[in-house]
Amino acid sequence: QSLLQEDRTFAPPQAFADQANGTEDLYRRAEADRLGFWADQARELISWHKDFTEVLDWTNPPFAKWFQDGELNV
Repeated sequence: QSLLQEDRTFAPPQAFADQANGTEDLYRRAEADRLGFWADQARELISWHKDFTEVLDWTNPPFAKWFQDGELNV
């Protein structure tokens, strides 16, 4: 059996799904504006030493660069 074409889906255990905190609103926001969504998430959930200037640089696929020029104190 070839795994180059994978069509199966794997549902999470119900206990895990019950405690998940992703809401329908969260999914709608991400779908409507993917880069804006990730910029908001990064700014809300991460303390930046220096804010990023670009969310995603995809000029050289497959090498994605996320949160360009941002600096973390980690």
